[in-house]
Amino acid sequence: MRGYSQFCPVALASEVLAERWTPVIVRNLLNGCRTFGEIRQGAPGIPTAVLSRRLQTLEHAGVLQRVPADAGKGHHYELTPMGLELRPVLDAMGQWGARWIEIEPRHLDPAYVLWATMKLVDLHLRRLEYRAAIRTGRIELIGPPRLSRGFRTWFRSSPFAQYYVR
Repeated sequence: MRGYSQFCPVALASEVLAERWTPVIVRNLLNGCRTFGEIRQGAPGIPTAVLSRRLQTLEHAGVLQRVPADAGKGHHYELTPMGLELRPVLDAMGQWGARWIEIEPRHLDPAYVLWATMKLVDLHLRRLEYRAAIRTGRIELIGPPRLSRGFRTWFRSSPFAQYYVR
């Protein structure tokens, strides 16, 4: 990637983080993805070659490291202390995006929606209360009553739910 040739912290950080897919990759790592496949699942549409290049760039920059797998074959990725310090940066991006960017149908990639549901779902991003969703029929739970009653406790809230403009 070509640099900005500026001694400016924003320009220097952008040289590492502002390439397409890079913030999404870091977000996935911050949310517990460790393998190439897990990272790719949370970034539907990313070409395999692009993901490989971005991971190499982030490793070279010191944001992540490749760690040999316990079984001795392959490896997984872990954020370094430098990479872990990106959490507030991505949180700020997410808060800004939740507050100012309108969700459109093109944003609702089914593969990502399923991945997010498994990783970091917030029931309706708090736009609709759980009880109201059940009452109005927007959600119907079918199964053993014990599991249906406990369903609400299975997920944690999105860190950005409070920023969505209602």
